[in-house]
Amino acid sequence: RALEDELRRFSVPEEEYAELLRRQRRESAGERPSVRVDSIAIEGIRRVPLERVRRRIETREGEPLSFRTLGLDLQRVYQLGDFESVQYRIERGDSGNRLVLEAREKPWGPGYLRFGFALASDFEGDNTFRVIGHFRRPNVNRLGAEWKTVVALGNPLDAMTEFYQPLGAGGSWFVAPRFAWERDRRDAYLENGEREGLKTGRTTGGLDVGIQMGSHGEIRLGVLRGRVRLEPTTDTTVAPSARAIGGPRFRAAIDVLDDTFFPTRGNRTTLEAFLSRGRLGADEKYETLAFEVLQAGTLGRNTLVGKVDFGTGFGSTLPYHAQQELGGFLELSGLPRGYLRGDVRLLISLTDYWRVRKLGALGKLYVGAAIQAGNVWAAGDDPTLADLVHSGTILAGLSTDGLPVLLGVGFAEAGNRAAYFLVGRAF
Repeated sequence: RALEDELRRFSVPEEEYAELLRRQRRESAGERPSVRVDSIAIEGIRRVPLERVRRRIETREGEPLSFRTLGLDLQRVYQLGDFESVQYRIERGDSGNRLVLEAREKPWGPGYLRFGFALASDFEGDNTFRVIGHFRRPNVNRLGAEWKTVVALGNPLDAMTEFYQPLGAGGSWFVAPRFAWERDRRDAYLENGEREGLKTGRTTGGLDVGIQMGSHGEIRLGVLRGRVRLEPTTDTTVAPSARAIGGPRFRAAIDVLDDTFFPTRGNRTTLEAFLSRGRLGADEKYETLAFEVLQAGTLGRNTLVGKVDFGTGFGSTLPYHAQQELGGFLELSGLPRGYLRGDVRLLISLTDYWRVRKLGALGKLYVGAAIQAGNVWAAGDDPTLADLVHSGTILAGLSTDGLPVLLGVGFAEAGNRAAYFLVGRAF
């Protein structure tokens, strides 16, 4: 009895002892103990507006820390493209648990330049080559404006520049004036298999007003105006023309893919619409809509990526420069770019790739295959599944942080085939 009284001095309340047992079970099972986040701090920020980083963080003060959410926070901040590394630490003190995000800005900049190139060959001497330069200048002003310019040499030859201006520090609303120029030489393919040479030129300018949806998407509404020229380079059934284009446009996009080029999980969905209208300077009245949804999922080393791509002219006959088209890499691989043209487009594809191994600083090596089925139809046609054109692709790729590499061979119906070699931002 005396010993029992002596030991009672070291006892704890029953509730506290039960919590101790639960904590020991969690730790023995490999689970992290629960941590309440009392405050959040961000360190290492010099050029990037602090509110721009805060908007990427979904971990909240006063709530238990979810390491899964924290991992996604670090990934979203890193994807801004302004940081060399993003890490975290937890500081425990009298005021509670302080979550500190350490973001190390890139020592180069403030502008960033990337290159890429793409090569396609149909094994019969018809080759196309493109070199692309992508310049991005973030944080132009204290509101986090960004200037982006893309220039492509080859065929097509084009340039695009956009100035993205937020309307408040850390705010969601923005305006984005843009300008684009393009020159393209291509073949138009007739139903009897004959080819006609065409040269097209397009110059457009526009202004968008939009809102950012967190760190994953945006909605834009704007106006587009410009001119498009069509010049035959061979005997052709297409007459030369010069047309003014103009009208309102709408775009909504959400992108939660974990990687742009070799996604292993997530979704990307886009919806775009354009209404060509005479009161905004257009010579022809028509409407177009494009919808695309891509879903990726991974089990072990195997990743499946499914995509549905649909476009329509809402029953109207579209002018040549606005037609829906299919052909090219992963858009009925093996067929030339723009081989199929019409007023309605449908493409369904499934890609399966396997992570062969990790190559350290070189990235991850993948091999895989893709199947595609799709076609285009003229306005008034009655589409059926029997109309679908089928294609297959064998591919291998190297996923790196800044310079992904992809090699593929496509096989389509009627003996059409092509090889593709793509590096960096060219695809």
